Amino acid sequence: MAPEVGARLGRWRAEGAVCVMAGRVDAVHAAAGSPVQATVRCRGDVASRTLVVGWVINCTGPSPSNRPEANPAVGSLLLRGWVRPDALDLGLDTTADGRAVSRAGHPVPDLYVIGTLRKPAAWESTAVPELRVQAEVAATTIVARARSAAVPRAA
Repeated sequence: MAPEVGARLGRWRAEGAVCVMAGRVDAVHAAAGSPVQATVRCRGDVASRTLVVGWVINCTGPSPSNRPEANPAVGSLLLRGWVRPDALDLGLDTTADGRAVSRAGHPVPDLYVIGTLRKPAAWESTAVPELRVQAEVAATTIVARARSAAVPRAA
C-alpha cells in the first residue's frame, strides 16, 4: 500500500478505530437505521463472535461466483436483495457512480461497490489507479451526504 495510506491505517489502529483480524466472515446483517453486525470466526477459534461495526470492507476480492454460499459478506447482501449479480455473473450491478443496484433494480443510496465486483460496469476495476478513483468518488459522495444531513434545517 502507499506509504501515506499505511501511515493513516497505522494511526487508526493505534487509536482503536480499526481492528485487523485474521479469520472469516460468517454473516453480515444490517437493518435500516441500525448498526452493522458482522459474525466472524478468528483464525484458530472454534466459535464465532458477533461484532457491531460501522463499516464492512471486503478486501479479499470476489469468489469464483456470486452465489451467496461462496462469499458470506456479499452473499448476505444478495439474499436480502440489497445487491444483485450482473447478467453475466462477473460481479454486481452498479450505477455509473458505483452505487449497488438492488434486486428490484433500484440504486442503493448508501452502498458502494469498489473494485473487482464492479467489473460489469467498469471493466478496469483491478488496478490501483482505477480503484483510487472509484474510492474517491464514493468517499466524496458519502462525505457530502453526511455534511448535508448534519446541517440544521430551518423550520
